[in-house]
Formats: sequence, C-alpha cells, structure tokens
Amino acid sequence: MLTSFIFCARTLLLGQIDMLLLMTSETFPTTVRGTAVGVQASTFYLGFFLTPYISAGFLNLELEFLAGFCCVISLIAAIASALLTWETRCLELADTPADR
Repeated sequence: MLTSFIFCARTLLLGQIDMLLLMTSETFPTTVRGTAVGVQASTFYLGFFLTPYISAGFLNLELEFLAGFCCVISLIAAIASALLTWETRCLELADTPADR
C-alpha cells in the first residue's frame, strides 16, 4: 500500500514542474535564467526517479517514522519556499543581476 501511495504522490508531483519552471524563470535574471532552469529541472527529475528506490528501503520501517519523516521534509520545503521566493507581480523582470 505504501508503494502505491508513493507512486500516486509521484504522479501528482509531476504536475508541479510547470509551476516550478514558471517561478524559476520569473525569479532569475535573463543572463542566469537558463542555468537556473536547468539546475531546477535536473534536481526535480533526479528526485522524481530516485523516489521508488528510496521508498523500497523504507518499506521495512514503521509507519509512524515514515509519516514523521515526510512531515519534516514537507516542513523544511514549506519554510524554504516561504524564505526563498518573492512576488514578481507588477515588477519588470531583470536582464542582469545588477538590475535587481
């Protein structure tokens, strides 16, 4: 059951790549945008493809530990997303890092 849940979660996460690409392309200046989008996409797909292998190692652990682990990772991701992003509405996108 845990394996099927993880595969369903992977499917739902695959839809989030569009939002991540949009945020990355709006946040970074034009001169480094290609590198930023490439790093973001590669880390996303690396995690996407490693998830089944990591989850296979978690199958023999207790469910409370797995739920706690997922909660901690989700909390870290929520804090990082709150601290690392800023609103780009009504702002001009920068062409170079000095334009920021």
